[in-house]
Amino acid sequence: MSTGLRGAESGLRAIEELSLAGLSAQDLLVEAGRRIDRVVPSDGYFLAATDPQTSLTIGAGVVRDLPAEMCQPTWDYEFLVPDFLKFTDIADSGRAVADLHEATGGRPERSARWREYSVATGFRAEVRNAFTLGRAMWGIGQLDRLGDSPRFTDDEKAWLERVAPVVARGLRRAMLAQPAVAPADRGPGLVLLDESGEVVSATREAAAWLDEVDGLLARPSGSGVAIPLEAHATPPASARWSCRARPVPSPARACAPGRASGC
Repeated sequence: MSTGLRGAESGLRAIEELSLAGLSAQDLLVEAGRRIDRVVPSDGYFLAATDPQTSLTIGAGVVRDLPAEMCQPTWDYEFLVPDFLKFTDIADSGRAVADLHEATGGRPERSARWREYSVATGFRAEVRNAFTLGRAMWGIGQLDRLGDSPRFTDDEKAWLERVAPVVARGLRRAMLAQPAVAPADRGPGLVLLDESGEVVSATREAAAWLDEVDGLLARPSGSGVAIPLEAHATPPASARWSCRARPVPSPARACAPGRASGC
């Protein structure tokens, strides 16, 4: 399949080579993001690996030119507010790429998340990716653009569809190849959060576990405990599940790699 995109075929081949190179999930996403941006440029993007069982982020990923203060609101909308273009819905649709303009009938302001996000960032268009193999989602991505005519073209979205399973295979290979190591000699930790997701208190064990997480970024808190990005998504996910009318089989959980260990 040929497109009119500059560097489309060479970019795809480069990402295929990366997916086979035995890179860590972190290095794969950093390098794949650079290649994607050369073919489908954006004014800001993020790519992240996810736990295929829960769809929650696990720490590996890259964020470029997106405001850190929108991280928590993004996950709040993802799990707590009915809205367009949720990553799990994209994965369930059988497609790997979804365009916010298309999903909203050309009215992106219909999205509650986008109304807040676009005002805070100035972005005017967005596509989201689900890096899936079968029904398992191994990663997610989001590309945003500024400008008066920033829409992503059909050729760009078709190319991103081709890229998605390649990145998914690379992420699966990277995460399954992560060596198992002996667990740290400490017990479980407890972190208490308020309704806004801010840390109220944390045990010493919890602070030690959080410090070990090799995450994308960490958000400081008044308690002095830094919360890594992958932990931002878990509280709203827990809240969503706890509000269901029927009981759930287990609490929200995600596997996150540590700096000196596996999951």
